[in-house]
Amino acid sequence: MAPPWLSSRSRAEHSDGARCPPADDAHRNVAGSSACSRMSNQMRACVLAQLVGIGVIVPTMLVALFYSVPGVMFALESLQAGEHVADAVQLLLCIAGGWLGIVALWRAYAVLSSDQLVFNKTLVWIGFSCGCLVSLLLIGNTNGSLLFRILFFGWPLLGVAVFTPLLTRCRQGERSAPHA
Repeated sequence: MAPPWLSSRSRAEHSDGARCPPADDAHRNVAGSSACSRMSNQMRACVLAQLVGIGVIVPTMLVALFYSVPGVMFALESLQAGEHVADAVQLLLCIAGGWLGIVALWRAYAVLSSDQLVFNKTLVWIGFSCGCLVSLLLIGNTNGSLLFRILFFGWPLLGVAVFTPLLTRCRQGERSAPHA
């Protein structure tokens, strides 16, 4: 069974159906080698997206699920009692912004794991910004050593740092692609 990042085509075949030249003939066929390097870059981006999805997005989402429920419960109780209203509103905004960031990371993961070039750029960039802002607020406002806070709350920042250049290249490839 083929790994999920490979499409139904073989490794040596790219989107227009042409075959990549064998490794020893790559220096002879300049036009074919540029198409193959584009494909290998796409495959690298796909593998990197898979690694970030498993190693960054899934743990981030699980931690967010675990802490969002008691956070929402605290905020709702505080709002009903009329105590710590500012803290409750700030907490709800952080939870909403953090989940928007997680949704944006999953959307970027889906775009980079497939052959899809079109994505909602506005949602992704706003989500990345909200997720980064919430991560930085958590790093800056929680207790504990700075190293622990960066390691615990910095995971989404790593995902954004990896996905941003990949999505920027994806957008540049979309602009430079000829329209049929």
